[in-house]
Amino acid sequence: MNHPEKNNADLLWINDPGHAWLRVKRAVIPRAVLARISAYSYESGQYVYLEEDEDAGKYLHNVYLFVVDRPAIPEVEDCGQFGIRQMRHYAPRPQEVTA
Repeated sequence: MNHPEKNNADLLWINDPGHAWLRVKRAVIPRAVLARISAYSYESGQYVYLEEDEDAGKYLHNVYLFVVDRPAIPEVEDCGQFGIRQMRHYAPRPQEVTA
């Protein structure tokens, strides 16, 4: 599997006072992961914001399972510039869940 940094995943942890999400470009999330993301994650434009408790782990486990030298993922506090909780809840597109 290709390393996400080479795929321009644009990974970023975003925290607000009650939760955190991993921002990932939708185009680089493996189909097997897209089909298993919960409605607790959000989406906007080219990004999916994977909730920290389950969905971010699914992505990271799938992509980094055999990567020894994992990159650090930058982290920021959401002071309103992202507005994740006002985004549309994640829903897979039909082409992402069919074989």
